[in-house]
Amino acid sequence: MPANSPPQSARLSPTFVNADDGHVGEFAAEHNAFDSQVDGNCDIDQAVTSQDEDLPVTSLGTTSPVRVCFMLDRLCHGGTEHWVLRLIHHLNRSRVVPSLCLLDGEDNLSRSLEPENCPVTRLGVKSLKSLRDWARSRQLSRFLREHRVDILQTHFPDSLNYGGVVAVASGVPHVVHTNFGDDFTHAPLLTRTVGRWANRLLAAKGLTAAVTNCEACRQDVLHDGWPENKPIYVVENGISLAAYEDGRWAEKDVEARAEGPFNVGIVAMLREEKCHDLLVQAAAIVRKTRDDVIFHLAGEGPMRTELEAQIKSLNLSEHVELHGMVGDVPEFLRHIDLAVLCSRNEGLPHAILEYMASRTPTIATAVGGNVEIVQDGIIGLLVPPQDAQALAEAVLKLVADPQRRHEMGQAAWTRVREYYSTQAMIDRFEGLYHRIAGRSRVTLK
Repeated sequence: MPANSPPQSARLSPTFVNADDGHVGEFAAEHNAFDSQVDGNCDIDQAVTSQDEDLPVTSLGTTSPVRVCFMLDRLCHGGTEHWVLRLIHHLNRSRVVPSLCLLDGEDNLSRSLEPENCPVTRLGVKSLKSLRDWARSRQLSRFLREHRVDILQTHFPDSLNYGGVVAVASGVPHVVHTNFGDDFTHAPLLTRTVGRWANRLLAAKGLTAAVTNCEACRQDVLHDGWPENKPIYVVENGISLAAYEDGRWAEKDVEARAEGPFNVGIVAMLREEKCHDLLVQAAAIVRKTRDDVIFHLAGEGPMRTELEAQIKSLNLSEHVELHGMVGDVPEFLRHIDLAVLCSRNEGLPHAILEYMASRTPTIATAVGGNVEIVQDGIIGLLVPPQDAQALAEAVLKLVADPQRRHEMGQAAWTRVREYYSTQAMIDRFEGLYHRIAGRSRVTLK
């Protein structure tokens, strides 16, 4: 695909499981200073089409605001959590009034991340197996009624299984579930089974739609037994560009460095599915050919101890650095020559959009939304998942070609600037909420 062509999923439409292509739209999600940033390019009041009919273009006008309650397990430095916080922060209160429910949320980190500009309730639910925890559903029911919630938007399986049932029982008109690549398909068997039964139960009573951020996630939703008569909206991620437009980026705009030390970086939580261990294996392979390549891992998580042991056992202490949580991701990326995301599964990752905004060529595994955003050979390279040798070879190929790295970085910057923005994402979701709530038959392109 040429660098100046639009994304494949450039239209927001309700898609049913028997629709032909399932491409429903494009969205932007702003990522913040905790870990990453986000933004996306879309327009409101343009064409929402279904498989059966074209809906007329109408204005939101002066309709009353839609009251949306976002429900998460807890707040942390994860992509979905940051996306929700950013959406809450930027929503126009004259159009959408947000609230936030946390299934647990009692730990110090979660409390510290709570937004100040919307109502928040913490249920303290630790396990859906506990009858005592289900007794807390009365607190959620009161919260939903008190804030006259029109739409409960759930994230992650437990929030759907718990919140969806309570919302329907409490008379909330609409339940919308979000799957950004971290839902039932990769969950334990019991969670998947309960989730599928919850989908079927809620579908009969009040489950309105699903929202995903890429076609791969849409396919996951279908695989998880999504009801055939319920729409699935694909709304693409994006990136906030403000931090990438100042003078710090002049050197990357001019040329790629031809001499080492050469810095390879990854921005991702240290979780098993991100496969940092694969990157460490690739680093060991690269070191056999190039001793001047340093791998920088930005992020924190449960795999840190295991990674430290792996780095030590491979004698890579001078070639692989664990930076922990990075507060200023753009500044981190300014010093990175080549970025990597080697996950075994993904939605549409914020990290890659940040790589693109930082004019950094990307090597990504050919999974999930990576395939939809990384134009192979134009803004980066795609490699097979779980293949350290292929990853190392791709790194060595771009290390040896500064001109190609520069061209990829500039193509990435052009693409992310043209097709993604924060306000567009806000407009897109405000329009979607109004349409779901029946305030207006808004059309979105």
